[in-house]
Amino acid sequence: MRIAFYPLKESPDHPNTLTEQVIMESLIKTLQLDNNIFLIPNEFNGSDNKRYEKEDMSPSIDGEREANNKIRKLKRLPVNQRPQIWITYNLNVLSPDSLGPKISSALNIPYIIIGAKYSKKHLNSSNTQNLSVIAQQISHADVLLSFSYEETSTLIPIKSSKTKIIDLPPFVDFSIYEKLREKRVEIRQRISKKYNLCISRPWLVTVAMLNPGNNLASYRLLGRSLWLINKPNFNLLIVGEGPAQKLVKESFKDLEVGIVAWIGKQGKSNILEILTACDIYVWPGYNEYCPIQFLMSQAAGLPVITGGFPGATKIIQNSKTGNIIIPWDDADFAESIVRICDDKSSREKMSSSAIKMVRENHSLFIAKKILNQAMSDAFKNKN
Repeated sequence: MRIAFYPLKESPDHPNTLTEQVIMESLIKTLQLDNNIFLIPNEFNGSDNKRYEKEDMSPSIDGEREANNKIRKLKRLPVNQRPQIWITYNLNVLSPDSLGPKISSALNIPYIIIGAKYSKKHLNSSNTQNLSVIAQQISHADVLLSFSYEETSTLIPIKSSKTKIIDLPPFVDFSIYEKLREKRVEIRQRISKKYNLCISRPWLVTVAMLNPGNNLASYRLLGRSLWLINKPNFNLLIVGEGPAQKLVKESFKDLEVGIVAWIGKQGKSNILEILTACDIYVWPGYNEYCPIQFLMSQAAGLPVITGGFPGATKIIQNSKTGNIIIPWDDADFAESIVRICDDKSSREKMSSSAIKMVRENHSLFIAKKILNQAMSDAFKNKN
C-alpha cells in the first residue's frame, strides 16, 4: 500500500527529543515492513524502487495554496502511483495539519492521525485558534491511533461519529537491543573507564531532560530517595541536560561523592549503549503518559523502578519487569532500589521478563499488525 506519511513540526531525520525521535523512527520502520510504499510528503513519486522525485512539500504560511499545489501535482500522477493512505503524525496545537485533510479529501483516500495531542489548557491562550483548527482536523480523521488512555480520553469528545479510535501501544525496534546486548560486557567496560565507574557495582540510570516542572519534580523525588539509602553500593548515571540543571544537581548534592555520574546530553546511539551497560532504570515518571524510556530500558534488559503515575502501568509489569512504587513515597522508592541492587538473582529474572515483555507486546511486528489492520479497514471503508 502506498502511504503518505506526514510528520508534523520536524522531518524524520531532524534532531528532536529522544521520545519523538524513537517513536518517529519506529513508525517509519514499521510502515516499511511488508514492502509498504513509504512516501514522505516532500518526496511524492510512488515508484516501487523508492526513487522519489524531491520537491519542497513543507507547508507554507498559505496552507490552503500549498495544499492545492500538491493536489494538482498528485492528480497528474497515474492512479497507481498516488498515495492510497494519508498518515499525519504528531498533530498538536503548535503544528496543525495544513495538508492532510484537504489532500486526502481531494484524492478520496483515508486520513489517519497517529499521536494527536489535544488539550483544553490552550482554550484561553494564544493558541486558541490553533486548538480549534486541530479539533476540526481530528473530527475529519477516519482513524485516530492513540498511544495512551490519557491521549484517547481527550480525543473522544471531539471526534466525529465516523472516526475510529485504535490503541497503539508504544513500541521499539527490538532487534537493535538484541545486537547491543550481545556486546554488553565490552560496552560496560568502555563506559566504566570513560566515567570512572566501579564495574562490579550495580549501575542505576535515568535518561531525562533537566527541565523545570514535571522532570524537576521527578529528579527531586529521586534525590530524596537516594539520600535515604545508607552506604549506597551503586552508581547513578544521569543522562540529559536542560535549563534546570542547577536545581537538579542541588537535589543530589548531599550524596556521597562519586555516586552520581553526570553524563550530559547524548545522541540516541550513545543512550542505547548506556542503557545496555546499566542494571536498573530509575525514574519516578511524574505526570508522564507515554514514557518511551521505560520501554527502551526494558528492551535493553533493565528492570524499571518508577512511581505509580499515569503511563507506568501499561509498560511495566509490577514485581515482574520492575517495581511500581506508591507515588511520592521516597522511602518505598529507596527500599525498592536497595532490594533490587542487593538481589542479583531477582534482578536477572526481572531483566529476562522485561526483554520478553517488550518482544511480545511492544515490538515493530506487534505494531505492524495494528497499523496494517487499521489501514486496511480504513481503505476498505473508503472504497
